[in-house]
Amino acid sequence: MDNKIVIHPKSKPLSPSKLISQRNIPIGALRSGLKKTTPTGTAEESEELSKIYDELKKQLSIPRVDRLAGRSEGEWDFERKAVKVLRKEGKFNVFGFSLNGELYLEPYEALFLLELNRIDISYYSMTMSIEQGYTLLLGEEESLNYKNYLVYSLFSRIGYIVQKYQNLVFSEEPPTFEDCIWSLLENSCQNKPIPDRIQNSEYFPEVEKSMNDICKKIMNQEDQKSASKKEDYLDISFERKIKPSGKRKVDTSTDSWHSKRPRYDFESTSEQKSFIDMLTKEEEYKKFEEIFQSFDIIKLTPQFEYDDMDCEDLQIQFDVHLHNENFRKSEPKVPAFRLAVLNKDQPHPSRSVISKCYHNQLHKVPVLVVSVSESKHIQAFLYYFT
Repeated sequence: MDNKIVIHPKSKPLSPSKLISQRNIPIGALRSGLKKTTPTGTAEESEELSKIYDELKKQLSIPRVDRLAGRSEGEWDFERKAVKVLRKEGKFNVFGFSLNGELYLEPYEALFLLELNRIDISYYSMTMSIEQGYTLLLGEEESLNYKNYLVYSLFSRIGYIVQKYQNLVFSEEPPTFEDCIWSLLENSCQNKPIPDRIQNSEYFPEVEKSMNDICKKIMNQEDQKSASKKEDYLDISFERKIKPSGKRKVDTSTDSWHSKRPRYDFESTSEQKSFIDMLTKEEEYKKFEEIFQSFDIIKLTPQFEYDDMDCEDLQIQFDVHLHNENFRKSEPKVPAFRLAVLNKDQPHPSRSVISKCYHNQLHKVPVLVVSVSESKHIQAFLYYFT
């Protein structure tokens, strides 16, 4: 008969002393209380442990197929504190740096490839384990290297190309005719400044003149038709009678709003003006003009006049590129944004700190401020400056 404990529905709850006594019940029996942490030497306990050991041996005895030739080989360089690649397998176009004709991996890159099982690293002629890799390549968990690796690993796994930060001036392709058009439109509609490389383009004067001519034609209502058609177009009589259509007649009395509206004579003016210029003579326009003139328009100050230049510096660690931009390490393009990882107990930076970090870049791109909590939860805030 199996050992069982039957609890009656009307039975009283067990006292603390009886709960503790239940710990001596065999493993296979139903009991309550804390987990059993010390061996008792009973037959049931030995049988249960034997089953666990047999299952573990069965799992370990399964043959595993591993192609050693599919992994690269490297060794730890004590002098440069980096991993020297001895044999390269697969693509390394986004990893490492070249020094004296040799390929080296940054510590965070080496650990990332070690986790992906793409490289074997030798340390004192012994193959490095992942646990040893964390201790040697990153150090303590409280260090900034550990947080940098968590951020690097996350962005690399989701498809971004993460490179070490380089404050360089990147060469860009010369602007095209369409780039000049879009820059002028953004400047006119959104008040965005026109970049210097656009203004120095050979297409810019032509595009600017063409767009100014179009704006004048729109404002002056000029038509591209012949001169005779222009005269017919401007010969408009608002006094012309309308053919009766059976509908109610329009009231033309002195009390009607039609009589209060001014009538414009385009031909009486010495110079041709647009209809918009005529509307500026109305009383409604003058009222709005007085209102707008009373507004206090505040202009933006230059970029550093409102910033505290004595504030602390925010360090940038990584350049981040999109995966579909045909990235080449030999000819890097402008990164999509840059990563700044906050140190332990470092508060979120103020606007002045972020602004100083942004303007310290030789080639300005958005800054992504990243913080890592104790539970390895990552928060990121992307900042744009116009």
